[in-house]
Amino acid sequence: IVYLSVLRGMSYREIQDHCKLTYNLSLSTGEIANSLASEADLLRPVYQTIFDQLQTEHACHYDESSWDVHQGGEGNYIWVKTGAMSNNVLFWFGKSRGKGVAEKLRGSESEQVGITDDYGSYRTLFTNHQLCWAHPHRKLRDLAQSALLDESIRKHCATVYDHFKTLYHDVQDAQTALTTTKHYNHEQHAVLMERFEKITIPHPDDPEKLQAIKASLAARKACYFLCLTIPNIPLDNNKAERTLRKVVLKRKKSFGSQTQKGADVLTILYSVVFSLYW
Repeated sequence: IVYLSVLRGMSYREIQDHCKLTYNLSLSTGEIANSLASEADLLRPVYQTIFDQLQTEHACHYDESSWDVHQGGEGNYIWVKTGAMSNNVLFWFGKSRGKGVAEKLRGSESEQVGITDDYGSYRTLFTNHQLCWAHPHRKLRDLAQSALLDESIRKHCATVYDHFKTLYHDVQDAQTALTTTKHYNHEQHAVLMERFEKITIPHPDDPEKLQAIKASLAARKACYFLCLTIPNIPLDNNKAERTLRKVVLKRKKSFGSQTQKGADVLTILYSVVFSLYW
């Protein structure tokens, strides 16, 4: 039942149909819920081990998405934290989107490198903070391909996107070289930073969305280049996003959790099962 619910992402109804068809086993929704809860109780010590191990990791990815708790929940979001260099992953179902949750998820190890998108709750959470390059890359690409913009404005956005895309690839190459050689190239860093700053300079043809992207990049530019000063720091948050993808598919079938207790059960099961799965 845990396998079908977590790894296969089945709803209660799908689990019932599968077990009846495959094993001629009739299950009530109560039996499914009790089975998941009892397995979560057994796995609680393993969950705590995962939590403790992630506290000591050099760097971790963080992300969040919506997850409804229909009755008496703490909040309607799910958070994920995954090790940058390990397969450990921690899920928290049924939480708010507030900064306090992010602080508890991080724990007391404030020196740990946090790899995130530019959501406000993360901005003062880490002493060492790497912002995701993939997020502005996607936003700029969408503007460059937008059918809602005049052709001349769209061409201007496409030019900005091309400059950013090329810079993104060059930073990836520099980050790979740093990880391989452990040699920090000050001159290369300065050149890449200068190119980044030129991209963020306002232009008369910037539409409103491009103005906002440029302003955000300019305000947080140092956080995009931590990956060039510390080895083994990814420059995107794709690992956390891939981890959340399974939950998003589950959400489309189950529409969240009925109670906070059910959300807490999923917190343990998803953390343990996916740490093993990855």
